[in-house]
Amino acid sequence: TQLACLTAGGEVAIWSVKDGKRSHTLPKAEDAGFGVGNAGMAFSPDGGLLYVTLSSARIIARDARTGKTVKAFG
Repeated sequence: TQLACLTAGGEVAIWSVKDGKRSHTLPKAEDAGFGVGNAGMAFSPDGGLLYVTLSSARIIARDARTGKTVKAFG
C-alpha cells in the first residue's frame, strides 16, 4: 500500500505504508500543472497508476513508478 503527497516544489512523494519510508519521488509533470489548485490524488486498485485531479477540471493518469503521463481526461 502506498500514499502520495505533493511537495512544495511540485513533485509527488510516494511513501510505503508498510515501513513508513519514502520509496521514491515522481518529478513534476510539465503538462500536469502541479501546484496550488490541485484537488486530489488517488492510486488505481493495483497501485500502478496515480490519478491527479487538477483545478482546470482535468484528470491525468501517471505511471506510479516512472511519473510518465499515460492518459489525460478533459
